[in-house]
Amino acid sequence: MNDNIPIWTDLRPANINWKKVKSLSITLRTKPCRFQESMDSCKFCELKRLASPSVSADNIVNQVKNTIEPHRIKNEMPEHIDLFGLGTFFDNIEIPVTARNEILDYLSKSGIETLRIEARAQYITLDRLRDAKERLSPANLEVAIGIETTNTEIRENWLNKKYSNELIDKSVSLLGKAKVGFLGYVLFKPPVFDDDKEKEAIDDAVQSSLDIFELGKKHNATTRVGLNPFYLPDSNQYSKEELKNYTPPSLWSVLEVIKRTHSSGTIFIGLNSEGLV
Repeated sequence: MNDNIPIWTDLRPANINWKKVKSLSITLRTKPCRFQESMDSCKFCELKRLASPSVSADNIVNQVKNTIEPHRIKNEMPEHIDLFGLGTFFDNIEIPVTARNEILDYLSKSGIETLRIEARAQYITLDRLRDAKERLSPANLEVAIGIETTNTEIRENWLNKKYSNELIDKSVSLLGKAKVGFLGYVLFKPPVFDDDKEKEAIDDAVQSSLDIFELGKKHNATTRVGLNPFYLPDSNQYSKEELKNYTPPSLWSVLEVIKRTHSSGTIFIGLNSEGLV
């Protein structure tokens, strides 16, 4: 394991805000998400095994620069970068403040147009948002929150993701105040929905997507929805009993969700396996 090399990189064409761009995804090797070390670990997440307890702030900065410099030298910089960790960009233990600041300062000079990071709702503060936005300028910042579903019973009891809709509302209000873009992830058909509950899974994804769009409007935050069809990594926390009557969502079901939500705002489909399958 080389702590100066990220877990995953992927360069591909993308459509960002109705513009065709080159998009570079980088998954940083960091310390484990602190929720993975507790009873509040998201049941569907297996990124913990990709973490490095020994990684330093300098290592994390090197991961970004080692990935981007070849593109910069060739004058082939992507317009958009997805910069992911194993938990949240704003967790000072996972990504120390010194590393976060140096990365944002570096990217602001790189020529990119947009940067997307991920953050749990608990770590979003107005000061962190404003500082990140200022450092990254003139590039634009978008923060993705793994809402997964707006049904709190499913999110907290079945997915074991412990935060309330009230906390999500507060986080989006801060994004609106800071004028930072908001991306809400929706997890489509996790194993709580057996094969005989495909319609319920579609309804949940549709309602969650519409709720996210309404939340963005409420707080004047530029909002997109990321619809993430569920997949099972090779190693997962679900028992054979829980998966006995489960298969991932069909393409037709994904299209049905899009058909019922696209008129409300920008929604895109995709979930990178980041080497887990």
